[in-house]
Amino acid sequence: MVDRRNSLSEAVIEAAKERFSTLITKIIIPINVRVADAPIEGKPVRETAPSSTGAQAYAALAKELYLNG
Repeated sequence: MVDRRNSLSEAVIEAAKERFSTLITKIIIPINVRVADAPIEGKPVRETAPSSTGAQAYAALAKELYLNG
């Protein structure tokens, strides 16, 4: 998960893209409290907070991996 407000996060993303360009997905999972809360509730975030940015990002990642796999 990435915190876009943190310049270190952006530097790590850029370094990863340079080193592993073909292995990096287009989707970047943002830090999201609802994602962190889901395991506490014992459910996936798509059930506890499906409209949260984290849930939407994970769904987009799954779709990207499925379409490219």
